[in-house]
Amino acid sequence: MIRRQCTTTSKIEPIRRKLRELAGLTRKGFPTYPVVHQWLGISMDEAVRMKPSRAAWQLNRFPLIESCMTRRIVSIG
Repeated sequence: MIRRQCTTTSKIEPIRRKLRELAGLTRKGFPTYPVVHQWLGISMDEAVRMKPSRAAWQLNRFPLIESCMTRRIVSIG
């Protein structure tokens, strides 16, 4: 598997920078407890992609998995 350079520089880093800005966190230091809850739209079909945050100040939440949602379309009627 190749390194995800574009994903890191174009998606992950800008999102983390904005989260730090919105939370009022500076470069001098970060709290050791979660101040940001980041909701990620990963469904039960992709549960293997669930990962805890690497930053102590950020907590990853997975509301679709918590609701046991899948990509499967259910027809009503």
